[in-house]
Amino acid sequence: MESSINLEHEKKKNIRIALGVASIGVLGFFIIYIVFFAIMFFLPWTLFGFFPFPSFSEEVAGINGDLIIFSKGINFKGVTYKKPPEEKMALRIYNGQFLSEPEEIKPFESLYATENKIYFFDKGLYRTFNLREWKEFKNSAIGSSPKGAVGTEGIWVLSKIKSKPVIFQQGIFSENYYVINGEQITGPFRISKPFFLSSALWKILFITVSSTAIFYILVFLLSILIRKFKLKTWRIDSMEYEFASLFRRFLAKTIDSILLIIPVSIPLYFALKEDIYFDNPFILFALTIFSSVLIILGSFFYYSILEGLWGKTIGKMMCGIIVLKDDFTKCNIWRGFLRNFMRIIDNFIYYLVAVVTMAGTMKWQRLGDLAAGTVVVRDRVKKG
Repeated sequence: MESSINLEHEKKKNIRIALGVASIGVLGFFIIYIVFFAIMFFLPWTLFGFFPFPSFSEEVAGINGDLIIFSKGINFKGVTYKKPPEEKMALRIYNGQFLSEPEEIKPFESLYATENKIYFFDKGLYRTFNLREWKEFKNSAIGSSPKGAVGTEGIWVLSKIKSKPVIFQQGIFSENYYVINGEQITGPFRISKPFFLSSALWKILFITVSSTAIFYILVFLLSILIRKFKLKTWRIDSMEYEFASLFRRFLAKTIDSILLIIPVSIPLYFALKEDIYFDNPFILFALTIFSSVLIILGSFFYYSILEGLWGKTIGKMMCGIIVLKDDFTKCNIWRGFLRNFMRIIDNFIYYLVAVVTMAGTMKWQRLGDLAAGTVVVRDRVKKG
């Protein structure tokens, strides 16, 4: 028999807790969005300037046996509404083994390469470059467009290296070139290039780690706050069950999410890395849709089957919590499917709906638990 509890008092207390949690959540999201939109309004390019904009190869040419790659990037530093972002050109030299660091050069509209010199044409002038020095000549009659072609295979540009035509191909994760010798084509010879500059990796890592840490600190503090005022245990006869805290449930969810994303991310990464989507412009779109559907369906069946049969996923097992029926007996498969189907609603506003519902119910139940008649407790039972 369940222990005697002042139900009316607990219900009123839970309602106050739920209202408090909802207020904190709404206020927190409101502040975040206000700050975000304030930055975008007053400093519109701050977020873009924090990460380097990826550069894309625009032209290639071959002189003295070297492949010269010209890339265009966008500089957001110091940008305002009155000062638009600047386009910057850079060149890299590839000698068949090593790729030089980017060197910033003046922009141009088109180029023409000879065996030992490259001519850069711009409005009213042209420049020459022989891998050692630059020269500039004024001429008001000059002006043309870059030569190249864009098709389903990516960006292709023709140039010459040692009198042999070269086809250059740019992908997202790599750049390749092929050498044409008569009727034979050799290659591809890969010039590896990351999509984002390596200098930005620490920024991405810092933002990811810091934002995750802040999120879990907030969840931990909120979990402590809820546990301070809510009923922590439930006794039936001589058995006492401890409800799983908000922090443990979020930690278990994170572990499970990582385990589910990794198997899908690995083949997607290699598919992008090999640039196989260039064979068909819809392959990347199809891969994205397929991965999303696979993650959604895989997550649903993963949670439903494991929780329905054993009461816990790998994440829940690592965090020491288990799903039971609301009478604290073993869960079954249909309840597992029902409680996870309701994640569609519980996920609203970054799980705020689930957190508010947990705070407002006596047995720490989110909407999925209420619909399926389940509870989440520590995987240990106190007797006596």
